[in-house]
Amino acid sequence: MPTTLLLSPRYTADSRNLREVAEAAGWQVFRLGNWRPPERSFTGDVVLYGEPLFADIMAAAFDLAVFDVPTDWLARLPTRLTQRAISAMTLAEALRIAEPRFVKSGRDKPFLAGIYEMATQPPPGCGDLPGDLPVLVAEPVRWELEFRAFVRHRRLVALSPYLRAGELVEDEQGEWVATGEEWQAARDYYARILADPELELPPAIVLDVGIIAGRGWSVIEANGAWGAGLYGCDPAAVLSVIRHAAPPAATLPPTAQHWVRPRVEVEG
Repeated sequence: MPTTLLLSPRYTADSRNLREVAEAAGWQVFRLGNWRPPERSFTGDVVLYGEPLFADIMAAAFDLAVFDVPTDWLARLPTRLTQRAISAMTLAEALRIAEPRFVKSGRDKPFLAGIYEMATQPPPGCGDLPGDLPVLVAEPVRWELEFRAFVRHRRLVALSPYLRAGELVEDEQGEWVATGEEWQAARDYYARILADPELELPPAIVLDVGIIAGRGWSVIEANGAWGAGLYGCDPAAVLSVIRHAAPPAATLPPTAQHWVRPRVEVEG
């Protein structure tokens, strides 16, 4: 039975690239025209690529287990992997912090992550968010270079640099540029941390790492592979990861249950 790649209504270069490699591999590809589940049925596996809301809606419609990391995952990593102090708390707790801190939502992106003095100058729109929203609060650091990897079963499948000093590294020819030494250093760091038992990961995930000025290589964050940007990663290799990023819930082993995003209610 053919596999179907289900795309959100939002057109992006990444979704078009994935569509091309999926069709070349003999998959069916279906792009939704709106945010409602499709009325048609599909035979074979359904693979998702799109925004968190899209993934949540389609997971409920097709009974899929969407892999992600828990909201406090980064804060629970040992400091030797993060090279910075990170705390998990609620938005209400974070809004009492007066010192400048890097703040991001622990679930999706309801506000722009950045450095804020939360007690006096919180992110725009925070007043409309629930106080129990999980957030991550970290000491500010300066990232010199950042890499993205698509990982399956703790194996690096696709890799690309994406930011240098906060700026995209894509050149005029569409290449994502780093030196040979930087590429090798990134591969070596991924090899080391993916072999580290204290770095717990779901079966398929995106893992970002980078160099903190004055501290060295560090884990930045993890994101669902089903919605992450590709940057310079090979689309065919990425497709082999996202194929396993939201498997049928009925096939999920008990050991993977805690990596599944909470199911949302889908109105009829």
